[in-house]
Amino acid sequence: MDGEAIGSEIAQFYYVYLNLEGAVQAMVLPQLVYAKESGVWDHQTILDQLSRVHFNLNKTREAAMKLMSMK
Repeated sequence: MDGEAIGSEIAQFYYVYLNLEGAVQAMVLPQLVYAKESGVWDHQTILDQLSRVHFNLNKTREAAMKLMSMK
């Protein structure tokens, strides 16, 4: 949303990366290494990695089970 204010693709990538906690930075370090090697500074790769790690395939089922247990 504020890409122009942040600056170049490199600046946007580092903005996302540097706002992560250390353990999470370590988890997405391969994206940083790839960006440096390839010159492709797509911050969306970081966000995609975090989505894959934190996406719960069973979220709907778990929510339904929780609702049923509340009855």
